[in-house]
Amino acid sequence: MKSPKIGLSTTTVFASLMAAKVFWILSKHRFILFIESLTHNGLHREADILLVGHGGLFQLMLPLLLTNFVDSVARLHGIGHTEYVLAEQRHNGLVCLQWGTFRFDR
Repeated sequence: MKSPKIGLSTTTVFASLMAAKVFWILSKHRFILFIESLTHNGLHREADILLVGHGGLFQLMLPLLLTNFVDSVARLHGIGHTEYVLAEQRHNGLVCLQWGTFRFDR
């Protein structure tokens, strides 16, 4: 039995991959700017910021901003339902104190 032909040309596949890459770059840029605007605005006052969102978004984007964090920890530990990420603004940027059930040394 022959496999059905999908009918996608190499050009179509390449264009789709490039569009996905552009979307990822723009999304990453927007998220980083959003978080930076929150942290810079709150830098000179004692304020806590609570973000509620999809764990998948935070799992992809927060490792880009947390100075003591590598994304392999995010992949290994994930973020479960109702779990949270706790970060603190320090002189060297955002530092992760807790990622779900995984706690970092303070």
